[in-house]
Amino acid sequence: MDRLSGYAEKLDTAASTATAVSQISLHDAAFTVEEAYSVQAQSIARRYARGESRIGIKMGLTSRAKMLQVGVDEVIWGRLTDKMLLNEGGHLAKSAFVHPRIEPEIVFLMKKELKGRVTALQALNAVEAIGPAMEVIDSRYENFKFALSSRVIRKPLFFSC
Repeated sequence: MDRLSGYAEKLDTAASTATAVSQISLHDAAFTVEEAYSVQAQSIARRYARGESRIGIKMGLTSRAKMLQVGVDEVIWGRLTDKMLLNEGGHLAKSAFVHPRIEPEIVFLMKKELKGRVTALQALNAVEAIGPAMEVIDSRYENFKFALSSRVIRKPLFFSC
């Protein structure tokens, strides 16, 4: 097993057992954002292998104020699966998380896929609906501390729409 696959397995196990682990970048100073996205993709592939299916994409750090607060200069993104969705009135056990936090979000339901370079008007025309949601974020890292590369892969996401 290569280094990144090992990280994916470690973080997937930590998420499924609600166990905190040390931050990757503390032990691997060369760990990059690109590698973090690779670990994220491998982690999601593990979910797909367990029968989950892709339902969307999550954007993070989308406001300039939040970017300045955490010291980054780029938006991050992650994949969402059907097991990450909790419908209104559903039950969510706190014991399934390491450091659960909740954040208000805006959800865009798309009626068509966007590819390549698109204009703002094309993007708007691809939207079916917009609505409120609550995101339960979690960090598998000890002390809820992470660098940008760790932030890319930090959370299983749960949305209630």
